[in-house]
Formats: sequence, C-alpha cells, structure tokens
Amino acid sequence: MDSENVNDMYDSSELEVLNRDSRIYYSDKKAKRRVRLILLAVASGIILLAGTLLLTAYLFFRINTVSVEGNTYYDSEYLLSVMGVNEGESIFLADQNKYAKKLAGTCPMVYSVRVDKVYPDEIKIVITEEIPSYYFYFQGLCSVVSESGKVLY
Repeated sequence: MDSENVNDMYDSSELEVLNRDSRIYYSDKKAKRRVRLILLAVASGIILLAGTLLLTAYLFFRINTVSVEGNTYYDSEYLLSVMGVNEGESIFLADQNKYAKKLAGTCPMVYSVRVDKVYPDEIKIVITEEIPSYYFYFQGLCSVVSESGKVLY
C-alpha cells in the first residue's frame, strides 16, 4: 500500500490516533525492555559481588595459627582434634557453639569455650574449665563433682 491508499482508507484524525497508539505501544515496549535490562544488570552485579566476596574469604581468610588458652587438664592438641579445628580452613567457619558441643561429651572438665578471631588468619580458643568442688566414695569408686553438680570423673 502506498501512502495515498492509506490516506483514502482513513481520515486524518483516525491516522493521528493510530500513530499515537503505535508510539505509545513502542515506547511502552522500550521502557519494559529498559527495566528488564536494568534488573538484569543489578542482579548480575549482586551475583558478581557475592562471588567475589566468597572467593576472597576462601582465599585470604584461612586459619594459619591456632592457640588454646586456659586449659590445664587436657592437652591442646587433643582439644583441637576433638573440636575438629584444622589449619587452612576458613576463619569464618570457626564456631564456638559447634566446638562446645563437640567437647561436651568427651571432655567433662571443660565448662565453656570461647573463640576469638584475630583477622586475617588467627583464632584463639579460650577454655574455661570446671572447678572440682567435692568428691565422694561409693562402692569403692571415687567421683569428683563440680559446683554445678556435673560429675567430672
């Protein structure tokens, strides 16, 4: 169709309405496309930033030095092996609740565990030991009990 045939089919007001509707439709389509691109760019940026942070934490914040303080009853190496602390792990994975749970069943003399993180590569594990309060003999066995009523040995 050439422009004369189109003009013959529609009068000028109808053509203006059609042109305006077409412009609105295509401008809406462009705006939606722009919004999608912006959302994609933001999501890609967030994913890239999260990946970079995880990679940095994995590569640079590794445990190189582990020290155990406050223990007199148990050997430091034994405590570290029971807790599962290994050099080379991420410092962010050092969790005092996890360590305390692991020590609770095997080391009755341990009262509490505190993990101090010294960034970028050191952790200090501070052990508080139970204080034996009293002991008693029963059927030839000696039991030592702490102030809190916990049987130590």
